[in-house]
Amino acid sequence: MKRKPVLIKDVLDRFLKEYKPKKESVKNKILNKWPEIVSQDAAAYSNPALIKNKILLVNVSNSAWLHHLTFTKYQILEKIQDIAGKDKIIDLRFKIGNRKN
Repeated sequence: MKRKPVLIKDVLDRFLKEYKPKKESVKNKILNKWPEIVSQDAAAYSNPALIKNKILLVNVSNSAWLHHLTFTKYQILEKIQDIAGKDKIIDLRFKIGNRKN
């Protein structure tokens, strides 16, 4: 007995409904709001790289922006905690590094 052909669109729709992540990850929430969190200017020179042990590592392109972001660390942390939850990120670390995600 031959099976009836199925449209790939139908297969993909069903797959995405079943396996789509239900919640946006903490890192993606932060990435999506990064320009609002740090400002458009600072976002052009920095990006959240990874979260380890509830500490967000932020890559910064040069020492001038690293210095600026370090001085505004607690304001940035407060905004991040408002977006992601106070228990998700407890500290920030800035380092000069590759800005790509």
